[in-house]
Amino acid sequence: MALLALASLEMAESHPQRRRHALANEALIYAREAGDDRLAALALFERALALPPDQGVEALDQAATALRKIGSFRVLPHLYSNAAYNAIKAGDFERARALLDLAIPLAHELDSPVTLVLVLGNVGLAALFTDDLERAKNAFNEQLRICRELVVTHLAAEGFGGLAAIEARTGDLERAGRLLGAATATGPIGDADVNGHLEEQFFAPARARYGARRWNEAHAAGAEMTFEQAFAFALSR
Repeated sequence: MALLALASLEMAESHPQRRRHALANEALIYAREAGDDRLAALALFERALALPPDQGVEALDQAATALRKIGSFRVLPHLYSNAAYNAIKAGDFERARALLDLAIPLAHELDSPVTLVLVLGNVGLAALFTDDLERAKNAFNEQLRICRELVVTHLAAEGFGGLAAIEARTGDLERAGRLLGAATATGPIGDADVNGHLEEQFFAPARARYGARRWNEAHAAGAEMTFEQAFAFALSR
C-alpha cells in the first residue's frame, strides 16, 4: 500500500513515468506474494497508467481484467478516464474518446458525482483539442454544475479553464481572460503537459490578439471573483 501511495504521487509527470512504473511493479510483486488480489489489481492499475498510451494497451487490459475479477467497479471508470487523459497528453484524441466511451457509462452507473466530474473534464478536454466545441462546452458546463452543487472548488478549475479556451477560440477575449483568471485562482487546470497545450493553442494566441494589458486586466478581474460569482459567470451562457 505504501508503494502504491508513492506511485500515485508520480502521476503528474510526463510519460513514460519510470518511477511510477517501478514502484507499481514492486508493489505487484509483494501483492502477489501475499495473495492479495485487490492490491495486485491496484498495482496493475498504477503500472498501466505509468506507460505512454501506445505502450500501455496490454497493461491496461490486464488492469481492467483484474479490477473486474475483484468486482472493483468504482476504480474501473478511473482506469479508463485516466488512460484517456494520458492519451490527451500524448495528442491521441481518438484513443482518448474511445476510452471515455467506456468510462462515461461506468461513472453514471456508480452514481458518484465526483467520479463523473473527473470523467466529464476529460470528455471536455478531448473534445476541445479536436475542435468539437459544442461537446466540450456541454461537458465543462455539466462538470461545473456538479462542482457548484457539491461545493467542490478545487475540481472546478478545469471547467473554468476549458470554457476560457472555448471563448478564446470563438472570439470573446474579455470573457476568456476572466474565466482563465477564475480558473487560476481556483486551482490547476491540468498538469504541465495539458496546460502547455492550452497555452499554446488557445491562450497565447488570444492574449496576442487582445493585447497583454487588456488580457491581464480581465484575468485579474476573474481572479477576484468569489466562488459563487465565478460559477454564475461561467454558467451564464
